[in-house]
Amino acid sequence: MKEDKSNNNFNYRGYPIHEIIDNPDEYIVPECLDACRKFWDKNIFTASCSNRRETIDENGNIRKYIMVSHLSDENKEIFENLIKSNPAHYWKREIDNVMYYSIVILSKYIKEGSDVDSQRLLSLAEPFKLQDCLEGYVTVEDYYKNNITYSKTISESEYEVLERVKKHLLANNKIEFLDLDRKVIYDCKFYKKAHQHYLDMIEKNKEQEKDKDEFVIE
Repeated sequence: MKEDKSNNNFNYRGYPIHEIIDNPDEYIVPECLDACRKFWDKNIFTASCSNRRETIDENGNIRKYIMVSHLSDENKEIFENLIKSNPAHYWKREIDNVMYYSIVILSKYIKEGSDVDSQRLLSLAEPFKLQDCLEGYVTVEDYYKNNITYSKTISESEYEVLERVKKHLLANNKIEFLDLDRKVIYDCKFYKKAHQHYLDMIEKNKEQEKDKDEFVIE
């Protein structure tokens, strides 16, 4: 895939988001990078970005976009309102029963990045809120059904299911991916850290609000 970078195409497909975030300059068109980072910091993980092979329209414009999915209810509502008020720059599309949301601009710049385009895309990514990690995990119940031999005729308690799942995770060196509070198993450390990022930011915001309440001007 290195030839894509040398040709400034960035035409990558199917790479996991944690690998992309670890090395964003390799995978993301420069003018999309700041907006992608803005999404990532809010636990909104990008599904796709424009590359350097997008189609040029009759006016010489190239469409630059960033596509996301797995939005919280709050962010879905924000996106839906933006689609209504600014349909030229906020789109949605269903693909294989998954709804994808995109921020979009038209640009005259094709071969070289543009600071103006970067700022335009970053501005479009600004309105959204921090959300919990909404992808990269399975529930304990689904993990149990998909990975552990069991009989549908025997009803096991929630405790028994959890204990069997724990044993299976221990045997496969995956116990660290178990989240007992959410009752989920993360695919890898990246998604568990994303959930912790959410908890840390919520706690930080609470502390900031508390400090404001306690601050009294004499």
